[in-house]
Amino acid sequence: MTTPQDPQATPSDPVNTGSPTFPAQPSVPGNPPTEPQGQLWNAGRPGGAPVPGQWVAPAPQVSHLPETSTEYHMFWRTTSWKWWRPLLALLLACVVYFVVINVLVIIVGGIDIATGRLAPEDMADIAHHMTPLLFLANNLSLALLIPIAWLSGFLLFKQSPKWLSSVVGGFRWPWFWMCTAVTVPIWVIVTAVETWLMRSAGDMPELGVNSDTVLLVIGILVTTPLQAAGEEFGLRGLMNRAVASFFRKPVVALVVGGILSSLLFMVIHGAQDIWLNIFYFWFGMVACWLTWRTGGLEAAVAIHVVNNLVSEMFLPFMDISLIFDRSAGTSGPEIFIRVGILALTAFLIGLLARRREVVRSFRTASIVPDEQAHP
Repeated sequence: MTTPQDPQATPSDPVNTGSPTFPAQPSVPGNPPTEPQGQLWNAGRPGGAPVPGQWVAPAPQVSHLPETSTEYHMFWRTTSWKWWRPLLALLLACVVYFVVINVLVIIVGGIDIATGRLAPEDMADIAHHMTPLLFLANNLSLALLIPIAWLSGFLLFKQSPKWLSSVVGGFRWPWFWMCTAVTVPIWVIVTAVETWLMRSAGDMPELGVNSDTVLLVIGILVTTPLQAAGEEFGLRGLMNRAVASFFRKPVVALVVGGILSSLLFMVIHGAQDIWLNIFYFWFGMVACWLTWRTGGLEAAVAIHVVNNLVSEMFLPFMDISLIFDRSAGTSGPEIFIRVGILALTAFLIGLLARRREVVRSFRTASIVPDEQAHP
């Protein structure tokens, strides 16, 4: 049984579309080329009545998502971009983070002082008087960069938080676990070698179970992955995109965004040691490259989580009061071992991304099958 057709319908006036069309615009000297469907003929006129011979320009389209093939770092450079949006996004993130971390430090520091763990004057030099509670508070404050970055992107660029994770609109967990599987063996082997060298040189701190062991084991396993992810969302996501959005050329945006976000990553670690600063800057650049190459934050988060968890594996069994001591002389040229390992890991993940055809641009992500978008 066929559906009755509208006797007035014509090939140029389809039934039930909800947007009537009109005959093509008459040829009038001085008018732009004719519109085959005649849909711009009556654009913006009350009642939709066509006016023969009159050309009405279409209203400019404003989109909060990219309209062409777009890589991760250029995602905020849309038709709705204004110069003040990225600046306000960064300012909002900094203010919220500053408030959050200070509130946490005051609360936790007060608890440590009340329990006799710290003296009031120790609060002026927390880097040399770290406690388990302050360590976990620091992790939680950095973890909150995830919702802070989401909020900034949503309020200033009108994009759903899912677009901050990747160009396919979501955190690709299977891809994250693949990157983790590549990273773990490398980091474990390197850490084992470093530990053996430290013990041979007599530089290994004394280890043993203490009253903070259980709290730190649980706290590290729960908060460190969130802390590492928070730094990636805040720096490789929010900061990198905000800086990159000021540039039209993707290559320039990638380089400048990567350098500035990596410099900030280096600065927030508060190291006075040049070797540590080299490592932090290099880590940021590698994370930016992986984010660009894979179209999302998953690979950078995987490396960051593994690096931090492996680096903290001995913390529950030692005195942690000086773990944030990054003064000059705390590291040396041996840091280039870690620099090389980062480069090797990034290279292997890049090869895997090519083999798996991991989606790296927004337009491509919108047309590939779901199983390809989520390797």
